[in-house]
Amino acid sequence: MTFKQFLIPFCISLSLLVILGCGGSSDPRHKDLVPASGTVFYKGEPIGGATIIFHHEDSSKQGGSTMSEENGTFTLRTFAGLGTYPGNYTVTVSKDKVTYSISEEEIARLEQEGKDVPSPTVESLLPRKYRTKTTSDLKFTIPEKGDKELKIELTD
Repeated sequence: MTFKQFLIPFCISLSLLVILGCGGSSDPRHKDLVPASGTVFYKGEPIGGATIIFHHEDSSKQGGSTMSEENGTFTLRTFAGLGTYPGNYTVTVSKDKVTYSISEEEIARLEQEGKDVPSPTVESLLPRKYRTKTTSDLKFTIPEKGDKELKIELTD
């Protein structure tokens, strides 16, 4: 599997999670979006580059998602724009390190020659329990006016 073959489906899957089941910004379901932002920590340290997804308990309402900044801060957004819906959420957080056993130049050469590129090693940098909605114990309620001081704390 080439790097592109790995990365493209991953990005498409993540994008579909964000936009699945929602209409455009004129969709009346989006009139109730409220601001939602905060900081994510693991063992007391801010986490940059983490994928954060808020899964709304009401499946008819789209949740919010984002990637944290290097200082751990994040701002949720939906397909319609910044913010998310008020309500109860289960939150998932993940961050992976992808490592190849060969250099980027060698990967490019193999791809150009039409040869298979060795699969990368994918290491989860955060506890796996936070990766899925069914195993995450992170629960948040976004109030009607939003929340700009969300604090997500991950532990082992």
